Amino acid sequence: MDEGYEYNHSTFNDLVLSGLVGIQTTGLLKGKLTVNPLVPPTEMPWFTADGVQIGKKIVSVQFDLDGSRYGKGKGLRVLVDGVLKASSPTMAKLSVSL
Repeated sequence: MDEGYEYNHSTFNDLVLSGLVGIQTTGLLKGKLTVNPLVPPTEMPWFTADGVQIGKKIVSVQFDLDGSRYGKGKGLRVLVDGVLKASSPTMAKLSVSL
């Protein structure tokens, strides 16, 4: 397989995770992770990014506008190693410690 293909594929995934889902790793040196989704909730009423490895941690980000899709309540949730670290009933910027 051509290396350029793999690089572009990885770049696309990075853009989706950092932009659409809002995973921002700029604070990792201080042990902080910020999640700030850019997608309007009316355009994408639910999404999940599950099992994203960041360092030695596994991060999951889930949004459910009305709580009917995943059955875990409405809003944005950030889990680290399966433990809920932050949540908001609406789309909001959340920061967690890793």
